[in-house]
Amino acid sequence: MRSASRWSVPEDGVVSGLLDGVDGWGLAGRLALVNQAWNLGIGAWRASIGTLQLSQLDNDTAAAISKFCTNLRRFEITWGSKLDHACICSDGAITSVLKGCPRLQALDLANGGSSRAVLTAIAESCPQLLSLTLYCLEAAADYEYRPYVTAHLLADLCRGCPQLEALELRDCYDLDDEKVIAIARGCPRIQRIVHMADCACDENNVSDAALAAVGAECRQLREFRIEGKECGSSITDAGVEALARGCPLLHTLSIGGSGVTCEGITSLVTYCPLLCALVLSWCDSMSDAAIIALAQPGSRLAHLDLDYAGGPFQLTDVAMEALCRCRQLQTLGLGSNRAVTIAGVAQVLRACPHMTKVRLCGASGMTQDEVKALRREHPLVSLTRSADRDSCASLSLYGHHTERDEWVCTGL
Repeated sequence: MRSASRWSVPEDGVVSGLLDGVDGWGLAGRLALVNQAWNLGIGAWRASIGTLQLSQLDNDTAAAISKFCTNLRRFEITWGSKLDHACICSDGAITSVLKGCPRLQALDLANGGSSRAVLTAIAESCPQLLSLTLYCLEAAADYEYRPYVTAHLLADLCRGCPQLEALELRDCYDLDDEKVIAIARGCPRIQRIVHMADCACDENNVSDAALAAVGAECRQLREFRIEGKECGSSITDAGVEALARGCPLLHTLSIGGSGVTCEGITSLVTYCPLLCALVLSWCDSMSDAAIIALAQPGSRLAHLDLDYAGGPFQLTDVAMEALCRCRQLQTLGLGSNRAVTIAGVAQVLRACPHMTKVRLCGASGMTQDEVKALRREHPLVSLTRSADRDSCASLSLYGHHTERDEWVCTGL
């Protein structure tokens, strides 16, 4: 057995090699308790940390991060913290980290740790921040969670973080024009604006005014996604055209539930040549003519979501024939488009060699014989069908360059 003295001072690289694995932060604390001689190496390792992910953040851990992690660039509160925001990740702990790490460039609080106080601290303490993801509900006295993000707070954030390029808001149930306009006017360098919510509590009201402001102010915008219950119901062709004219670098757009028609789609094709991902789910005015306008030869379109677009019968195989021109297409959502037949889908699969996923929900004309024929023609297609009469089928075509993960939809 080796003597304790030979283990008292670790060789160079031993500590970092040990701690760079899973849960290095927690292991560092335990090693420090076991052998104080390792503290110097542990301190050096902490000072070198550029990225840190934690599921729990108490005051002691926050104080240590603030003291030792002087080069921290990216910090993330992972999924475990969403179980109990108040206990696992307090405002004081997060604020301590923010104040001690002024070089922070990316902050992900999508799973907890965000509040009115924390958003204020971000604006005051993170001048180099480039990317921010926020969970937009905070705990109230009655144990409910309520929206806390206001247009004023967003304006302060933009002033305090002038280099901000990406902002993602999760569950901001009262997103409106005022908030989006505050972002657009305060962050002219922004490249990514994303809102994600999926709850009956949504009271979002984003209209053409917001899209016009983004188009006027955010020339560098690459991605604009407004997702949630009826989030785009006040968006029309006018707003889409204003956005498209002002954002020529746009490659990803999600405006599900909007009133966009063929005219708005034409604006996107005309002014956004880099467009490769488009979500038009629940857009009632979608039609074959709109898809024909979208599917131009040489299109870069790779991802198209038409779930429930145009009602059950407005999109037909005419639209599928047009999509055959989109040779880069990889994923296609056709939920509840009952006028689209297996023959139309087969056309797209033959024409688009990079296709990985096609989703069909409520394809009432789909027979077992048609499915078997499609499988014989495309042996890499995986079909999942619910037992309901109004079945929802999911086709997943796995290309040689994609992961084998099935896209399953269980019902309408």
